[in-house]
This record gives sequence, C-alpha cells and structure tokens, in this order.
Amino acid sequence: MKDIYAAIVADLESALPALPVSQADYGRVTKGACEHFLARVYLTKATSEAAAADDFSKAATYAQNVIKNYSYKLLPDFASVFAQGAGEINDEVIFATQYTSDPLTNIGGTVGTSTTGSGNGAINQSGWGNNAHLYFGMEYDTQAGMQRDVFYGRPFKRYRPTDYMLSVVFKESDRVNDSRYKKTFRDTWLCNKPGTYTNVFDNTKKSLTFAMGDTTIFIPGYEMSVEERTKRKYQVLVPSLYAANRFPTIIKFMDPLRPDRTYEQGSRDFLMFRLAETHLIAAEALIKQNKPAEAVPFINAVRRRAAWPGKQAAMEITEAQATMDFIMEERERELAAEMFRWFDLKRWGNLVQRVRTYNPDAAPNIKDFHVLRPIPQDQIDRTTDGKTSFPQNPGY
Repeated sequence: MKDIYAAIVADLESALPALPVSQADYGRVTKGACEHFLARVYLTKATSEAAAADDFSKAATYAQNVIKNYSYKLLPDFASVFAQGAGEINDEVIFATQYTSDPLTNIGGTVGTSTTGSGNGAINQSGWGNNAHLYFGMEYDTQAGMQRDVFYGRPFKRYRPTDYMLSVVFKESDRVNDSRYKKTFRDTWLCNKPGTYTNVFDNTKKSLTFAMGDTTIFIPGYEMSVEERTKRKYQVLVPSLYAANRFPTIIKFMDPLRPDRTYEQGSRDFLMFRLAETHLIAAEALIKQNKPAEAVPFINAVRRRAAWPGKQAAMEITEAQATMDFIMEERERELAAEMFRWFDLKRWGNLVQRVRTYNPDAAPNIKDFHVLRPIPQDQIDRTTDGKTSFPQNPGY
C-alpha cells in the first residue's frame, strides 16, 4: 500500500512543474488538474494504511492552490454545470473525459464498475461512449400516457436513490433554500402517448385521459395528501409509492442528443474534476486538521452557488456546523451520482455500516471484506508468479 501511494504521488509531483497552466488542445492535462488530483490522493491516503501526519495538510494546500491560483470559477447556476453540448466546456471544469457523437471514435474508457450504498454507481463506459444516461432513469416508459423517447431516455433503472438520500441528505425543509434537489432530479413527465389508461399506480385514480403534452407523472418529493392527489389530473408519485421501477430520476447524465430512443452510446463529456469538489476537498482536509473556521468559506462558496435567488444567506453555515457529519452529506448533495460515494464511504470507514443502515436492498449482501474490491483475474494472471506473488483480495 505505501509503495503504491508513493509511486502515485511521485508521478504527480514530478509532473507538476512541467505542466502548463492551460492547454491549447482542450482535454490535455494541466497544472490545475494535477494539483486537484494530488489533493484528492492525499485526502484518500490520509485514511489509508499509508497515512502520514501531513497528508491532510498537503490535501488542503493543493486544493487551495487550485481555487486561488487559476482561472477556474464556480458557475452561477448549479444546473448549468451539466448542460450538454457547448456548456460542457466551462469555467468550473478542471478535467473531463471527452466523448463525441461519432460512433467510430466514441469508444470511451472505463470510469468504474460498482454500486454504492447511497444510490450512486460507477458506470462501466468501455466501448459505449458515456452511457451513464442509461442507469439512473425510472421506468417511465411503461406508465400511462408515456412511451420511450429520446428526451426522457432509455431507462435501465439500475440505480434508485435510497430513502436516506432523498429524505435526509435532500431534506424537504432545506429545499426552499437549496436548489440542488430540484436541479438533480426529474420530477415531471409530459405525455407523448395520448389516450385513456386504467393501468395507474396512483391509487387515488381509476383511469386517466391524456392529450399530447399533458403532465402524466409528477413527483412532489414529499407525502402529498390523498385529498390533494385526488385533485390532480395526472399520477402523483409520492414516497410511499416509490418502488424498484418508480423513483426520482437523476438528470445529470441524461443525453437527449442521441440519434434515437434505443441508442446506448452517449456523447456527453464525463466531468472528472470540477471546482465544487475542490472546495469540498479543501474544507474536509481543514476540518480534519481541527480548522473548521478556515473550512467554512469553502463550504459556503459551494452552498451560496446552490441557493435559490435571494436565499444565499440562508444557505451559509457557521463554524460550529463545519463538521465531518456535515461534509458527508454536503458532498452527496453537491456530487450525487458523480461516482464518488463508494470511495468516500470507504475512506471514511463507514461503507459497510451505512449500507446496512440505509440500503435495505444491499444490506443482506454486503460483507466486511467488501471494503476492498476484487482484483481482476487478468491482472493477477499477468503478474510474475501469478497469485503466488499477487493474491486475490480476501473473500473473493
């Protein structure tokens, strides 16, 4: 473990002086990207067997360098960070994996391969462009008034947000100030298959008739009363009706630029490093050094950006609120579904506990050894002396 971290750090720190601040060819590594990655590496190393006393200090320093020494900026609107097309290249993006609409070159790479305990997953994109658009959608296309189309996507319905994520992390009472619930999840579907239907999940209706463009499904995000639901001329999906195929859909990766409704490849860039995460890395590293007052400005910068207009002051936190418990939830509010959660929970040492507590589907299956992933057999086979010198992780 120590040798691996030493090699990673040596590679990055030796590359840093030679890297330019900017690249004429967008997508090539820059000095800022290297410093961001070093901050993330040191933050992770600090909770590993290779931990050193100055890891959190170095993580904070590198993160603050990225924030202060370059031209990156938090975009004014949280939703615009994920705008497809021309919006993908913006001031907040530090480094991105690029994709294209050309099927001959859009073969992509692998971002990851595992689910997490909070509804996030790491998507295997090898050979399929950025196909993250497939995994977060609910089964809207079998519901009354709906059929699959390009805009709403092809739903593999692999990752349903946990109740903890929806009701605690994105607490209902916070949404009046914080725009990220509304801008992270789709809550409304409009009819693209007119007609009269009796196959409804909303138990306040027996049948519904829709014209093209009518609202067919609305997710209020709270347990709307039966009386109020009865008045609505569409299906209301309340938390008590959430199921494996019906749930709020994360829209960060939706790809309506695909050529048809069955197309699996995606052309949206995958944002590897963005400045909001840099702020949260700096804050966490400072909190770990018992410097919560210094962490507050970095947290508040992210939260002010996430505020609804006029609610910026209400979104700010105090020094007393700058705790690890707060950071654990703030990272999820800001970075939901961006492939961090498994790694975060692992380095915080609460992966197994959180899954058992908050993910009823995964709780019966997760084991203590799942804090390590299996080593690919191909990697073991290619190592000198194979499993004798490079054994599989325990439990696999």
